[in-house]
Amino acid sequence: LGVSNPIFRALLNFYLGEAMRMQGRLADAIYHYQRALEVEPKSTAALKALAWSYYNIRYYSEAIRTARQLKQLAPNDFQVAIIMSRILNKISMNDKALALLNRSETLASADSVPFLNSVKGDILLSMGEREAAEQVYRKALQDQPLLPGALIGLARKFIEDKDKKNNDTAVIYLERALKIRPNLFEAYYLLGKAYQKTNPTKALEYYKIFSREASYDPSFQQEMAEIRPQLLEARKTTNSNKRSDASARSDTDEQF
Repeated sequence: LGVSNPIFRALLNFYLGEAMRMQGRLADAIYHYQRALEVEPKSTAALKALAWSYYNIRYYSEAIRTARQLKQLAPNDFQVAIIMSRILNKISMNDKALALLNRSETLASADSVPFLNSVKGDILLSMGEREAAEQVYRKALQDQPLLPGALIGLARKFIEDKDKKNNDTAVIYLERALKIRPNLFEAYYLLGKAYQKTNPTKALEYYKIFSREASYDPSFQQEMAEIRPQLLEARKTTNSNKRSDASARSDTDEQF
């Protein structure tokens, strides 16, 4: 009875899509969001989730098409502006992304502005506008001190500065972000980078956590490619040590 009800079917597919997205099964998630939208084509929740899923698998043409549908339905929704600006950033249309965020800021509530500024900081940092990015991140954190995206963005900027004092501050920000949202995989990667020179063993532990959590997420392919040689080398060393220990135990047994 429930499955024959179109509203129930739309909700069922939407929540199945959410479950698949949480597991990193984005192709399955997209399928279920599309089925939900067949019944409820104006569902902004399903369209937002679908746009993010396309974005995360780097299918930017479909992501921007979906975001445009969203913009028609909810032109003043700050989340729609964030989705659209993220996509525009990935296709190197940064001026349009920043213009959209600035325009949205004039319409957004005070509670929404820090989120817009956090995204603006990410885009500025990707453009190499490092000082401008830092100012925007700080503005976001001034209004919302526990905003994970701004904490991670500013930490990333500090790590790239390669200044020890800033590096130490980055670690504090990243640990704070993880306390708020433990599933922020990028924070583990950045903590690995922060400890790369001062504590390689600790860096490797963070890289292992990141690899375990993010290896199936296509949005982290570049980071995974960067750390994979270190992880493979660490695995070889571990296996070699195990063989040495086994050989030593065997020699000891023979003596007795």
